[in-house]
Amino acid sequence: WCGEAATVAAELGISITAVAKGVLWTVGPREIEERLELADGAVLRYRQVPGSFSNPNGGVNVRVLQWLRQQCLAVLSQRGGGGAGSGTLLEMYNGCGNHTVALASLFGKVIAVEGDPALVDVARRNYALNGETPPLCLRSGQQASGSRYCCRALRKCTYIQEQVHSSELNMCTHPTR
Repeated sequence: WCGEAATVAAELGISITAVAKGVLWTVGPREIEERLELADGAVLRYRQVPGSFSNPNGGVNVRVLQWLRQQCLAVLSQRGGGGAGSGTLLEMYNGCGNHTVALASLFGKVIAVEGDPALVDVARRNYALNGETPPLCLRSGQQASGSRYCCRALRKCTYIQEQVHSSELNMCTHPTR
């Protein structure tokens, strides 16, 4: 099937990716570039790789990102003296940066936490692709999941230790059993 897929991919100028019995088969580049235009004029570009989170429906993804931007702007404007370019965005399970890239320009500081080193690399490239400064604490290392991992990553982040009051990290406390 690879020969036929290569012919179709060449004719249409696309990549074809399939998964069968846990094996990933790709004809053409494994990464794709996605371009999203939001109603407020923002144009976002992303490199997507197999295994990273992204809404497969581009129209729905645009609406979600627009809604997130509107909600963040509303919260920032209600904070007294805030507005675009103020506040701190904390993105847990950042992935390839789908949400963070769309929101980064609205905040003064961005902290992103991701445990999968491959996704950290893709996220860094997506920030650069969109002219955004990489987040202050984009953690890579052993792939991990769960709130305990994110809390450990946040506590190790120099920015968090110096700039955020311990009361703001209450979300990271776990009841003892």
